[in-house]
Amino acid sequence: MKLVVMLDSKITALKVSLILIASVVAVEATAGFIENSLALLGDALHAAFDAVTTMILLLTARLGAKPPDIDHTYGHGKIETLGGMLGGLMLLLLSFILVYESASRLLDGNFVVSPGPLGFSAVLYTMTIDLARIIVLRGAGSSITVKTDLLHALSDFGSTMIALLGLALASLGYYGGDPLAGVVLGLLLGYLSLNTVKRTSLELSDATSSDLLSEIRETILKTEGVSECKKLRVRRVGERVYIDSKITVQGDVELDEAHAIASRVETNLSMLIGDVDVTIHVEPGISNLFVERQVKNFTHEIESVKEIHNLKILCLKDGIHLAFHARVDPKIDLIKAHDIADHLEKMICEKIPGVKDVFVHLELYQDGILKAEPLEDPEIIRKIYWIVSQHREIKTLKKSRVYVTGGKLHIYLDCSLDKDKSVDAVHRILSHVEEDLKEIFPNSVVEIHSEPV
Repeated sequence: MKLVVMLDSKITALKVSLILIASVVAVEATAGFIENSLALLGDALHAAFDAVTTMILLLTARLGAKPPDIDHTYGHGKIETLGGMLGGLMLLLLSFILVYESASRLLDGNFVVSPGPLGFSAVLYTMTIDLARIIVLRGAGSSITVKTDLLHALSDFGSTMIALLGLALASLGYYGGDPLAGVVLGLLLGYLSLNTVKRTSLELSDATSSDLLSEIRETILKTEGVSECKKLRVRRVGERVYIDSKITVQGDVELDEAHAIASRVETNLSMLIGDVDVTIHVEPGISNLFVERQVKNFTHEIESVKEIHNLKILCLKDGIHLAFHARVDPKIDLIKAHDIADHLEKMICEKIPGVKDVFVHLELYQDGILKAEPLEDPEIIRKIYWIVSQHREIKTLKKSRVYVTGGKLHIYLDCSLDKDKSVDAVHRILSHVEEDLKEIFPNSVVEIHSEPV
């Protein structure tokens, strides 16, 4: 069974750690002076620094636990990170002093060490306390202050092992083992402290690891309904991670569905990270229906534009290109018509995301019912039937109606085709018929209705 002491809070864990490390300072300092062991004295100094560091961590953890207020809208978690950085800097200073003193003794040949039962007892006591601190801190969560103190406890345990090795070598007659152990210990502490300072300084500057960013982006994009993730921002404040991102959803989704998609993103990120605060900005994506609605909304704002049709949406590398026909009041002059087209093009490019170019073809709008006369020219009717008969896919031409209005022929046909043909195939066939008719009758309007047979 694992020995894991579960504590109610990181504050309690840091208090226990402070009491334990204070006892180590007293025991190792006493034994080091009596045994004249630099390794023991260095470890005692290390423990003293740890005690001071733990006090700082305890203070910053208390301050960092305060809830957000008017001056700290993200909370006070950065204070805790600052405490972790100070702890790392103190450990770095300790490592420098220890390496300097140990190297000086090693170079001077001052190996006055008298290892005895007291020294070994002090080392064994310290190792026991270090293990107790490790167990206590491991069960106290993952805050930066607890992690920093746990790192100190682990380094204490390692340094105590090195001190034990130095005493063992001295007892075997190699007195240089004690200062040599001090050098090794100092270098180890320097490496660990540099890592701590680097990690906390990056966090204080709001740096985020590329791996975490990739995981967050992947989680967002895997959420159902999300088509794009943009402007992802991540920062850590204490134990909490703040995520701010824009997501793109289909432009035709309803407001409640867009909200549901954002909620799913928040839930997935919470499952990934845990303590997280997520802000999601939802933007509409580009879809045919969305673009058509937007263009119609803009054109309805202009009184002289009566309707639009034949909208084409083209996706190019630089973005979306649009082209459509706009029917305008026939009473306006060319300058006014040009201004309308220019205004529409600029407004659509500005207000529809992703649209880079707009082409507007203006047509005259004819209000009311067109006056027409039925065409009774048998030669024209015969030509129409002959053209249709050249397309063998059309089984029968059931009905034809031909009118004349405004100098144009309006040809309306009812055709029967094989019921098994797809809509796409039928459309291609009827388009060919329409092209052939317009080649014979230029400037005509052709509409063909299809029925299955």
